[in-house]
Amino acid sequence: MALARFLGRSPLVGTGPSPVTRREFVAYAGALLIVVGVYTAYTQIDLLLLGAYLGTHAVGIFAAPLRLIGFLGYPGLALSQALGPRLARHRDEPPEVEALVRGIRYIIIVQAGLLAFVTAWAGPIAHVALGSQFASSAGVLRALAPYVFLTGLGPVLVAPLNYMGEARRRIPLSLATLAVNVVLDIILIPRIGVYGAAIGTDVAYTVYVTAHLWLAHRLIGVPVKPLATALGRSLGAAALTGGLLVAIGTADLSAAQWIAGVALGSLTFAAVLVLSREVTLREFRSLATRPVKAIRSG
Repeated sequence: MALARFLGRSPLVGTGPSPVTRREFVAYAGALLIVVGVYTAYTQIDLLLLGAYLGTHAVGIFAAPLRLIGFLGYPGLALSQALGPRLARHRDEPPEVEALVRGIRYIIIVQAGLLAFVTAWAGPIAHVALGSQFASSAGVLRALAPYVFLTGLGPVLVAPLNYMGEARRRIPLSLATLAVNVVLDIILIPRIGVYGAAIGTDVAYTVYVTAHLWLAHRLIGVPVKPLATALGRSLGAAALTGGLLVAIGTADLSAAQWIAGVALGSLTFAAVLVLSREVTLREFRSLATRPVKAIRSG
């Protein structure tokens, strides 16, 4: 009613026949509700178990880096919103699998670049982004490095499957992710504290992303080999970049060190990608000027 008053008409009336029945619509909405509910439980279970085992201080130390990691995952989230609708199944148009593969490849590269900085400069980043009171969160941020890398990749794989109508297939994958996290947390948190929760998150999200990649490969033929090649080359570039950043400094960075690290680190990462032939100079120019068109057309 509120939308009808605002728009002057109802957005639900006069739109033509629906391509799905009401029963199918409700059933799919129910599947999505389960998936979202289970994933929400996964994102909170570490904090709940840390609070139960170690108290609120441990929860704060672990929760602080998660806020920063959420921000670092925005590139993947934005890309997923651009690619997801193009994988919807239409009678007249096949899904744009090639665009999805390019998108996955590019987000692998972007997240690998972020991984280098997060791993090498976890201490300075935590100090600047979280404050000195969360200095002990630096170790947690470094321990969550695999999650940092995968948090951009996950949405790019999940959104297309939702648009393809495959939410039901995602239910067991989500439940498995939650189960792995819970089991590892229960085993590791009493023994190694917040780092146990970090390991549980890393392993569980690795299961989550790997399973969704397998599902995309099975359903629409997303090729694994070129993505594995991109992963290897990007992680190699990240390793060399991380080594350079460590040489520049890892604690109490001056303004000059920050500038030098960001500039030289970025150049090193890009140079290794070009030398390994993972990315061409033409691709860099295209992505810098027209990123959406570059992903769509290659």
